[in-house]
Amino acid sequence: MATRVFALWKQAAAYFSGVVYERVGQSDRFKIKFDDGDEDVLDVKNLRRLELQVGDRVSIIESQEKATTAKVDGQQHGFVTARLVDDPTTEFEVEVVGIKIQSRAIGSQWGNRVVNADEIVTLVTSIKTETPTSLRNSSTNLNKKKVLTKVGIVVTMSVGSDWEKEKEVMMRIIKTNGGTVLDDWSDVFSLAGEYSTNKKRWAITSDNVGLEMKHDIQQVFLVSDAANTKPRFLTALALGIPCLSVDWLRHLSSGQCAISDWPHYLLPAGYSDSLGARVTQMVDLDWGTTLDHLTGIMSNNVATKLFSKKSVLVLGPEYFPPPAKGKKGTSGVGSGRSGDGGQFIPRIIVSMGAARVEAVPELKYSSNPDLNDFQFVVVKDLHERPAVGGEKYVSMEWVKDCLIAGRMFPPRV
Repeated sequence: MATRVFALWKQAAAYFSGVVYERVGQSDRFKIKFDDGDEDVLDVKNLRRLELQVGDRVSIIESQEKATTAKVDGQQHGFVTARLVDDPTTEFEVEVVGIKIQSRAIGSQWGNRVVNADEIVTLVTSIKTETPTSLRNSSTNLNKKKVLTKVGIVVTMSVGSDWEKEKEVMMRIIKTNGGTVLDDWSDVFSLAGEYSTNKKRWAITSDNVGLEMKHDIQQVFLVSDAANTKPRFLTALALGIPCLSVDWLRHLSSGQCAISDWPHYLLPAGYSDSLGARVTQMVDLDWGTTLDHLTGIMSNNVATKLFSKKSVLVLGPEYFPPPAKGKKGTSGVGSGRSGDGGQFIPRIIVSMGAARVEAVPELKYSSNPDLNDFQFVVVKDLHERPAVGGEKYVSMEWVKDCLIAGRMFPPRV
């Protein structure tokens, strides 16, 4: 019997069911006949054994609903039982050909179903199926729930905008359409660090950043009237969360677009001084199609993690996260919120991939005053930097410019 697989369809960045038709030459590349009739030639690394397990995260192709597999005993006969993520009480049978697996879910759940090229049995004749072709391209949404159900949205406005008036309008649209207004990214992600040295030193590691299910949210976005350099916007850029124009909400509310049309409403990342140009955002165009985008937020390979594996010291009282009242040892929810202040700068930097970020109001409180353990030291004004440390000092303006441009520029002197 020919090997059945889930194979990558690159145009959708997702895996669909099919059969291995033939080997291409002597390589580890194989022609795949997808169950809906399409074909492609793929490396073996882009194949997984068609062995669904209970709890696998899947998407229902026809309705575009997210689900998990509840029963898989019938997959040999082409059927499994799925349970809706939005309504866990609802279970139904679905054809294997009618589901797809997002690439992020494959990366997090399917490591035990990798295909060995030498074990593949190819098919001589093509498979015929009564399943309609091009199911992968179906955008039909049979779900009649409110369009923003289980969607969390942070709203932030550019400097000079009529914030209070615009905020009220945006919040009303979000709530009317079933969405959740997020005050801050700490409503969905843990960004808490730890204090030491009599609360004169604050530190956070990339391992501390993760999803906190304070709300039943499956997707998150930021909306704004324009690109800006406020902490909420910069954090979204660092994490790879799409930043959208407020027009998206208005058009969504009036039925002029669908939630999946969000890529058409992407704002610029901002203006880069070094490039002398506005720059586009680096985001995954399949954002939100799987919960893995949130649970694995720090492993988002699309976002440019410019400080990846680096240790960074943030120096200065204006960047030091103030201890939350009534909390001991951790930053707590109060000081975990970004607001519009510089105290959220350390959290932006860890969102940019830094392995460890330490913040101190003065150099003497650092865990390493000689700065040997740090690759970068972020200060507000390079002209007022301490004598120790040499070329490790960079300004926060330089950090912002690198984040907006998605590349590391030579440090400014």
